[in-house]
Amino acid sequence: MLRRLRAKLGPGFPIAATIDLHGNVSADMAELADVIVGYDTYPHVDMFERAAEAFELLAGCAEGRIRPARALAHSNMLVVPQGMMTEQGAMKALMERAFEMERTAGVLNVTVAGGFPYSDVADAGMSFIVTTDGDEALASRLAQELCLMAIGFKERFGVSALPPQEAVAAALAAPEGPIVLVEGSDNVGGGAPADATHTLARLTNLPKRALAVICDEAAVKAAVLAGVGGSFRGPVGGRHDELHGLPVELEGKVRLVSDGEYRHVGPYMTGQLAFMGLTAVVQCGNLTLVLTEKRVPPWDLGHVRSLGLWPADYHIILAKSAIAWQTAFGPFAKGIVHVDSPGCCSANLAHFRYGSVTRPVYPLDEGEPRLRLSVFSSPTQLDR
Repeated sequence: MLRRLRAKLGPGFPIAATIDLHGNVSADMAELADVIVGYDTYPHVDMFERAAEAFELLAGCAEGRIRPARALAHSNMLVVPQGMMTEQGAMKALMERAFEMERTAGVLNVTVAGGFPYSDVADAGMSFIVTTDGDEALASRLAQELCLMAIGFKERFGVSALPPQEAVAAALAAPEGPIVLVEGSDNVGGGAPADATHTLARLTNLPKRALAVICDEAAVKAAVLAGVGGSFRGPVGGRHDELHGLPVELEGKVRLVSDGEYRHVGPYMTGQLAFMGLTAVVQCGNLTLVLTEKRVPPWDLGHVRSLGLWPADYHIILAKSAIAWQTAFGPFAKGIVHVDSPGCCSANLAHFRYGSVTRPVYPLDEGEPRLRLSVFSSPTQLDR
């Protein structure tokens, strides 16, 4: 998109872009855009603020008050989303240092891009963009510092996870809930089908209450046909491929049917309408099963609150997410357990075969990650 814009508008026309914290940033992107501003939060709750920041920088560029120089440092590291939560661990340390750098005279923006390891592209992985007012040397020095800091943290980005059966056992053993089972391998926001059954199959006969949301168009239609108060019996989940598991036979009572429309009430996309499609709540023993026609990322409490469900009523909550579930269930969680199950967004990158990512890359290859650096400057106002 940037390439097509630049070709149409020419080299002197200022362009700013905002990117997701999971962006895989290429040198071409850093060259084609005068300004790149990435989100500072994961879960992403600062999209408006970053858009306003990008606009202010774009205005300064257009008016000739600033001349962006930017350095892109790529770490050659693939980091899974579970390792990118900005309020804890290595990612928090990187963000704090980035904020310190932004207070340095001449620095316009510092973006920490965690990358998206499930895209098999040359520039997949964690990178850093430092934009200064005309000072390439400063941009280069700070970008390299952040990148080397991240490389030094490489082992801290790892995620410890348990197989589904062990994860459920660990959650049941906890004295107090809710315990969130984080099934990042079926991360809806990452593109997964939201119908994986590896963990669902272990929730069917529990001594404590559990909540799960599964996307299954056929199952929800069967539940709607049975009607509120009617009996549901049939296969659930596992509709897309065997990687995400086979259908699980479940039976229960239909408690509620909904059109699946709700409004975001939490800090992520506050006020925005969301649509789950045809939705049914089925009570299968101690498992409260929410069946949806469309894939539903657990980004907001509204997706269960709109159905009359409350997170605190459950000992176990199954979240088809990596980190973004925090904006819905974070305030309620008494503990979390990461689940190591097969799926297209697995935290275990050894499950995947890469053909296009630049090698060597950590953690797939041995040795220390090698920093790649690119530096660019925008035209002067006279050149424009």
